[in-house]
Amino acid sequence: MGQLSLTAPAHFSDCPDVEIPASKSISNRLLIISALAQEPILIQNLSKANDTVLLQAFLNAEGEERWVGDAGTVMRFGTAWAATTPGVHVLNGTERMTQRPIAPLVEALRAMGAEIEYLQEEGYPPLRVIGQTLKGGSIRLTQNLSSQFITALLLIAPRCETELELILPQNQVSRPYIDMTIELMQKAGIDVVEENSAIRIQPKDYSKATISVEGDWSGASYFYAIFALGSWPRMRIRSLTEESLQGDSILAPMMEAFGVRTTFDEEGALLEKGTVSSQVKIDFTSCPDLAQTVIVLAAELGVRGHFTGLETLRIKETDRIEAIEIELKKFGVELTSGSAEIHLKSGIQDRSRKRISTYHDHRMAMAFAPLALHCDGLVFDDADVVSKSFPDFWVQLENIGFPVTRT
Repeated sequence: MGQLSLTAPAHFSDCPDVEIPASKSISNRLLIISALAQEPILIQNLSKANDTVLLQAFLNAEGEERWVGDAGTVMRFGTAWAATTPGVHVLNGTERMTQRPIAPLVEALRAMGAEIEYLQEEGYPPLRVIGQTLKGGSIRLTQNLSSQFITALLLIAPRCETELELILPQNQVSRPYIDMTIELMQKAGIDVVEENSAIRIQPKDYSKATISVEGDWSGASYFYAIFALGSWPRMRIRSLTEESLQGDSILAPMMEAFGVRTTFDEEGALLEKGTVSSQVKIDFTSCPDLAQTVIVLAAELGVRGHFTGLETLRIKETDRIEAIEIELKKFGVELTSGSAEIHLKSGIQDRSRKRISTYHDHRMAMAFAPLALHCDGLVFDDADVVSKSFPDFWVQLENIGFPVTRT
């Protein structure tokens, strides 16, 4: 698709329907569980996101070479899977992936008996992994690590020779993603014991299970923002459930401060208009994937905000804190940033037509798309990047009335 231009709808229907994709976070965890299981795991409504497609290809690859692309979950889950799967596995990815640290996961796996070699720079991909049965043991994680590192260790724990105990640091970032992993493992027959900061898992085979993947709450966040800025009286987002495995379901109460009220029925979530707050203070420690959407929305609504818990945003597909700052300043927004926070001091001042750089980051493209409702049009330099998590994103915008021009 390449470059894409986006402008505001000429008309707003009464209650448009939006279809969001299946959760890639749930899908990728289930694919690893299925690959490790001795009995069949039937996955219903598997995500079609590029990250999930990459993981399927990674697991099915023949020979030693295994490509992770730009997918953090594939690199991290795949490293743990390779460490406990017999054979030689060489894991490599994009240039950006070779800049994303993986040492804490490698160190933990080595403590469990894994044989892993760095092929270029110490602490970073690519890796050469010789798969074997790991011994388990007690691992104290002294750093506040990405939840993907911890999930990778949890998923392979049932394959270890002895009990694996993970002792987490206080105030672990993205804890809901760890809870999601535990719930999915339990659905597949694994007993998980949690006591204070420790998680313990005994050796056991995953058991036969049928598990359906929910709609993706992070994908829904872009349409919450679109609804907040648009003139639709209501909007329905299908496939969302109030009782969700996903920590990002905190989006529903969070968005009340931005004028969006949510009710649920058997068809999904129904959005209606509410009252916008003048200022907010939000900690994204448990839900960092929502940060870009909410910060950009706050800037457009003129909501002053202090946003914290952004530690992991520095090492995503791009440095997301820096990218948000650069792009919002194009619109005249005044803000300051630190290593893990953004302080929004003013709203958008300049609504002329803008070119949005996506930084090879799907969430940058989708987080800025709602601004087309109030600006003179937006041009995205790499529209295809949304395929990482939401391949039909631009189609869904067209379905609710946005003129989309592909060049």
